[in-house]
Amino acid sequence: MSTATIVPLDHCQRLGIPEDVFIIVWARQGGKCAGLSCCQDLSLVPYAKDHEPPLGLRPRDDEANDPERLQLLCLPCHDVKTYGDGSPRSGDRKQIDHARRAASKHADHLSRMAEKYPGRKYQRRGTIRGRGFERRR
Repeated sequence: MSTATIVPLDHCQRLGIPEDVFIIVWARQGGKCAGLSCCQDLSLVPYAKDHEPPLGLRPRDDEANDPERLQLLCLPCHDVKTYGDGSPRSGDRKQIDHARRAASKHADHLSRMAEKYPGRKYQRRGTIRGRGFERRR
């Protein structure tokens, strides 16, 4: 069994949210939490600025501070969104960790196939080689 290495995902960079973008998001939400069943007034409670979808799951060339993809959440709603509510595959962290594990497994697979078939692309599953042609099963 090989040890899996952590492969960094190629995701967009985290940047500070400019004040004008923050004002646009605040006005769009009317100063209320964007949580599904929450309507906390954010001027009265601590809040978090949240990216939807998370930056860890976005492509590198994606705009990190697009106002349409930002939301303001009260801290309890932000914790549920980020860390999950206990159900399987809930929360941003679990989704990002799942994507990292998949990327790591794929990188391990490619390195094993490069060792198995040096100097050429490895044979894909489901192909039959021989008689001068390739045929899918």
